[in-house]
Amino acid sequence: MATGSPVDKLAETLSFYPPIIYSTPIQIATVPTVATLFYVAFFNPSAVDFAGDSAETLVQVLQYTATAIGAIHLASGAGAAYVATEKDLPVAPAVAKNLLIGFPAFLEILLDA
Repeated sequence: MATGSPVDKLAETLSFYPPIIYSTPIQIATVPTVATLFYVAFFNPSAVDFAGDSAETLVQVLQYTATAIGAIHLASGAGAAYVATEKDLPVAPAVAKNLLIGFPAFLEILLDA
């Protein structure tokens, strides 16, 4: 990897994240958390009926949040493909992990690999 490459600059920019943010326990916890959010937002909105009159607004916020997280996962997967290519790492596993986990997995490949 050439010094001053875009990957090096991005790694330097994001180096303030401590390793705990992209550690294995955080990555493992991300999957069920995001899955629960998607389930409540799109498949079982009645789960937020406890909110009373504001339940409809809460469902909309959950749907917007779930959509934004989905977009982050896609962007993270694309970024992981670029970083893996630049670092001569296998691209498919990096992209798959990033599509499943998202930003913490991207930080791992960018800052550790």
